Amino acid sequence: MLDVAELIRRRNHVLGGIDQLSTEDALAVMTAAMCELTERGLKADKKASSSVALALESDPRSKIERDPEIRDFIHSLKGRRSIEQIAEACHGRFGDRAPGRSSIQRYLKRLKYRQGTGEARV
Repeated sequence: MLDVAELIRRRNHVLGGIDQLSTEDALAVMTAAMCELTERGLKADKKASSSVALALESDPRSKIERDPEIRDFIHSLKGRRSIEQIAEACHGRFGDRAPGRSSIQRYLKRLKYRQGTGEARV
């Protein structure tokens, strides 16, 4: 583990590399770097873990349940809509982050069972 002085030095080095970028571009660069670091860690972990261990530690929640912004958007939609219409609205708002039709269908089905009704009220 790095000591505080070394941590600050390295942080300043990273920030110096993105200093001339707009905030949006800097965040995009940092997000891509974090994703790459995460992937490296996951690849190393997967090599050492068994399939059963990996299955047990995975997050069973759907993309919609893990992302409150997407969940809240779906719940804010008014009127009766088809799965296709909800998917199109999500894609228009979130682009590549949007859940697919199957994810939306599974999420709504899960809501029906949680509410104990035959219909999901979104």
